[in-house]
Amino acid sequence: MHELSIVKRFMNIAISSIPEGNTAKIKSVVIDVGEMTDLVPHYLSKYYELSSKDTILDGSELIIHPVPMKVLCNTCGSTYNPMLTPDRLCPDCGSGDCHLLEGRDVTVSEIRLEE
Repeated sequence: MHELSIVKRFMNIAISSIPEGNTAKIKSVVIDVGEMTDLVPHYLSKYYELSSKDTILDGSELIIHPVPMKVLCNTCGSTYNPMLTPDRLCPDCGSGDCHLLEGRDVTVSEIRLEE
């Protein structure tokens, strides 16, 4: 159910990004969702549709771009997605010593207005 609070947060970001007095309607809100967030895109879309009713976002589309996990191997410097490697180890050196670079965040990457 944490999807609902995330939806409310990026709805507020989208609404507050529209300059005062601008009459353009929001066509879509694009979000980048990291693979490590444990957010379910279906629920994000469902809660967005329900929560946007009777707001300036009503009728707009939520576009979700998945962001794969990417880590940096502290041993050899390679970057890779551990979800795609055997035992989640570095494919170049076999080390498990790494740190996360991408895939943990949820961000509003674009707000598209109708022309």
